[in-house]
Amino acid sequence: MQKLLGVIFKIVQMTASFFDRTINGHRLGAPEYLGDPYPEYERLLARGSMIRTYVVGGWSVLGFDAVSAVLTDPRISSDLMKNPTIRRMYRMSSGGDSRILKNPLMLSMDPPEHSRLRKLARGGFLHKFVQSLEPKIRRLTNQCLDRVESQKQIDLISVLARPLPAMLISDLIGVEVSDRDRFRTLAEVFLQNVTVIEFSALEKADKAMGEMLDFMENIVEGKRNNLGDDLISLLITADTDGEKLSSREVTRMCVLLMAAGYETTTRLIGNAVYLLLQNPDQLQDLRSDPKLIPQAVEEVLRFEPPVQTTTRTATEDMEILGGHIRKHQTIILVIAAANRDPTANDNPQEFNIHREKINHIAFGHGIHLCLGAELARLETRIALEVLLERYPIIRLDTGTPKWEQSYLMRGLDELPLRIS
Repeated sequence: MQKLLGVIFKIVQMTASFFDRTINGHRLGAPEYLGDPYPEYERLLARGSMIRTYVVGGWSVLGFDAVSAVLTDPRISSDLMKNPTIRRMYRMSSGGDSRILKNPLMLSMDPPEHSRLRKLARGGFLHKFVQSLEPKIRRLTNQCLDRVESQKQIDLISVLARPLPAMLISDLIGVEVSDRDRFRTLAEVFLQNVTVIEFSALEKADKAMGEMLDFMENIVEGKRNNLGDDLISLLITADTDGEKLSSREVTRMCVLLMAAGYETTTRLIGNAVYLLLQNPDQLQDLRSDPKLIPQAVEEVLRFEPPVQTTTRTATEDMEILGGHIRKHQTIILVIAAANRDPTANDNPQEFNIHREKINHIAFGHGIHLCLGAELARLETRIALEVLLERYPIIRLDTGTPKWEQSYLMRGLDELPLRIS
């Protein structure tokens, strides 16, 4: 039965994609645009901030002000359970027992529950604590590069961009070295499939979520009896007006950190190095003045954000941004398009670390502004500093950089370099 439903849904999806191309004049739902989606975004932004899309049965929002407005509109929900189409797909793909729907992460919650969890979780991401991690991050970065000290050719993603955030988050949470590759694989499977509206993909995402939850639950329970100065202990002991996180909430918070935090930083580091190598004059400016690195990281976030899209659901009929959105319609917010909106940034298709003002929403906006944003920025800054300190010469190797094929994330799976 499930296979038959999958075939039917695939036909419906192909038909919807055809309508989008022929009637709406865009190919946002087509796999071939993933290699370089930006020309399509630029073309569509010239038409307007909102585009009707039949693939998701709703709308794609691309303009900077429009995406910002939707992210702060209380009539528009982050909760998957409020979207009948998505809820139905998850239940059908999991045989009615979806671990994703039963264990919503904070990103998929609305106030007041989201507000309560965020307030309690904020203690684990205080500025003082994040900045105290700088020596550890620098040590881990050098440790990654020490392993390839004698090599002249490396893949930056497998050598540094992937292991660095995985090692840091694992250390903070308490994941044993022997378990890190397994959890990283589960996180990758989850993120690669969770936004693909197909039965097989959602089934993989749900299975990966279940395994991550079971895995992390054991770690959290063990930590309750052995508190320390690590991130899990901070979450367990966090107290706001006498209220604390439950074990289940701490577990889900750690899953979110391991999955989203690791993957986002991996992509950010890889994208940063690639863009700088594509712009050698700006790379030389960073060598001459390393104080420019934080600003360079912001321009990378604007120009090539790791998180490309996020999904919302209308909770009522509404007129917004010149369109009539019906209750329960799906809204895809295209963050990557918004960051290149010419109304937000001059010459948006140009990568320029010297911009006087960099406007982007790569880490979200409003109540869902990413809690781990400061940590991701810190890791990327230190990674760039150490790379420039250690290697007077860094250039792209003859191999072709390999981009991840995902609607949610954008980053390099491989980045071959020559170093000396």
